Amino acid sequence: MEANEVINTFNGHIDTLIKRVQVNHIVCTSTKFVEEKSNFKLVDKFLAKSKQNKIVVNSAIFLNSLENPDFVAQQNEDEDLVNVANQCSKFINEKFSELFLSGENLYHLNELIGNTLKKLDIEISQLDYNNWLIKMNPNQNQNVLFLSLNKERKSYLKFDLDIETFTRNIFEQNLKSRSLVLVMIQKDLINLFIKYLVLPRIDQLPSIEYSCQQTDICELLYAIALEKKIDDSEKLKAILMEMFEISKEEYNNAIHEIAKRVKSKSKFMNQLADNLNALHPPKRPAK
Repeated sequence: MEANEVINTFNGHIDTLIKRVQVNHIVCTSTKFVEEKSNFKLVDKFLAKSKQNKIVVNSAIFLNSLENPDFVAQQNEDEDLVNVANQCSKFINEKFSELFLSGENLYHLNELIGNTLKKLDIEISQLDYNNWLIKMNPNQNQNVLFLSLNKERKSYLKFDLDIETFTRNIFEQNLKSRSLVLVMIQKDLINLFIKYLVLPRIDQLPSIEYSCQQTDICELLYAIALEKKIDDSEKLKAILMEMFEISKEEYNNAIHEIAKRVKSKSKFMNQLADNLNALHPPKRPAK
């Protein structure tokens, strides 16, 4: 995969996971109406008797979507969510991490990871009961809270349901577990950041001017990148590319030109060597 394709796929995985962790529908069960073998006609009659009457919810399933009819238990929902998270994590640790090995565009990747971590932080901070009420507004929206009765579902507003007496803690626990899924992805990204992207800020790096050819600078950078005895040589090359304001495309084009040379592929390096060889030996200090 090309770098841009990998980055776009990475963003797609993150956006998909953020949407997937959301609780968009809650399917409730009321022990009272189950034990009384009621139907929805009797439930609605009970609600109509008094504004004080509420359907007391004893258990609930927290779902992202109602489209999958197989999700009849919380376990089905949770397993699918974990599967989506694992796919995202696998992509990060395999395909996405390959971008860092070349050492190119590390500052762009640094910014991408930083922005993604902030995005995940925002989502994690909003995964609680009060924020959910504000976002979903179940007192106004019909397609949020459902009562399950006799293998059928019917939508009710929060005014009609008591979802707090017995299920508030379950609700908080479910949202907490969903936030931990995002934390897991954050840890994957932080590990990449620590391994490859502990770099100085771009605005702290000086911009280096030069009068030689850009190809000459690229020859120097390429020589540094090829030297295995320099630890983190690719990281050093990435920093110098920023300082000399050389893009990845310009660098790759220059390396291609260098590779086509017939006589000497190290023209600029030879010039640097000549400068060193022209140095006079140091004078011995007077006795």
